[in-house]
Amino acid sequence: MSKLVSCSLLLQIPDLASPNLVCMYPESVELIYDVYTLCSCCIPSNSKLKKPTIFAYNIDSVFCYALYFLILDCAYEIVLISEMPFAYIFQTFLKEIFEQFEKNSEITNPSIRFQYVNSYLSSWPEYVQSKMELSFPSNIIPYEIDFTHYSFVHFDPGASFTLDECYMIYKALIAGDPVVLLADSARQASRACFAAFSLLSPIQYAEPYVLWLRDNDPRFASILNGESKLKLVATSCTNVWKGNKHFRLVVDIRHPPQNEQTNIKQIFNDLSEDLIGILLQEMDTLLEVDPWSDYINAPLNIERLAAFPRKPSPRPLSASDLSNFSKSPTFKQWRKRIVSRSSWRESFLSANHKSLYNDRSIEDLTVIVNQINELYSQFKTDRHIKAVLKVHRFTVSAVLKSLTEKSLQYK
Repeated sequence: MSKLVSCSLLLQIPDLASPNLVCMYPESVELIYDVYTLCSCCIPSNSKLKKPTIFAYNIDSVFCYALYFLILDCAYEIVLISEMPFAYIFQTFLKEIFEQFEKNSEITNPSIRFQYVNSYLSSWPEYVQSKMELSFPSNIIPYEIDFTHYSFVHFDPGASFTLDECYMIYKALIAGDPVVLLADSARQASRACFAAFSLLSPIQYAEPYVLWLRDNDPRFASILNGESKLKLVATSCTNVWKGNKHFRLVVDIRHPPQNEQTNIKQIFNDLSEDLIGILLQEMDTLLEVDPWSDYINAPLNIERLAAFPRKPSPRPLSASDLSNFSKSPTFKQWRKRIVSRSSWRESFLSANHKSLYNDRSIEDLTVIVNQINELYSQFKTDRHIKAVLKVHRFTVSAVLKSLTEKSLQYK
């Protein structure tokens, strides 16, 4: 199970280079990264901001949701550390928190503000649940955690990009082409990243990215040195892309579009549903031959996939784009989440267990044995499928044992 909030930090920011940790809650908590690393990206702009702002930054899969504010011309931040991509929930919470800071003259001391935030967080569930009631200053708000929170559908692409930019970004994210977004601030940068990810919804983007990159970030140096594997970066540093061959697409979001009327969300929801439709057709075709094709990430037939009818687009996905996507972490993660669909059940129950496991690798057989054990627990109330799983487990285990013994003989 994943924790909803790992910890919260109160930072003082005397200048643009050296934030100081004032306090942390809980005080003794084990984090994936040390506090210095978590604080290294917390400066929300290249110049000192005179107004409060709410933004997000990340270190790999750790998200930092920050509220920046001033007290007597001294800058502070309250940062919520989480491994959950629930940007809409955390940023809505921080927005309400700051509204209370503005209304209540008694909440002016930074330490008191920090305690005020933690008084709410302490009532939240420790671990993520499918349904949660979270205490906010305005009310206790119920949340149902589904794909919308993982794919950032609450963020509007039209607020950051033109329609043509959305088509370019969508195609780049699918094809795996690295993208850089040029922004003025961390707020603008992080919100644009979330909006870009939402173009793929309900598919969750799973490539490496940076919501806000500053020039003193070690990841900045890796880009300049040609060693980066990042696929999406938002930054105010223009020299991150000038003369750099890593990024295939550069989008300047420093002057966002004004009053564009096109329903961008619906356009790209239709495109993603269309993409999912042809992917499912191809995956179900593979299931007719091998019910374990999804579990072992069997390669798709790209020529057949590209030939399926699709919705028209001004920037259609090529066979090469689809091929790249089929090998990406984004596709593999999505594929893993839908393995137990109804078409799998039909394929599995009709498969011939006597011939199904011939000519397979030890690696694939090991994956299948492990999956059978998981499925046995998943379908514990389904007597029919449990009985068939038991037969398959006996067969595949015997084949795996035989192959393993043979491989040891040749070593």
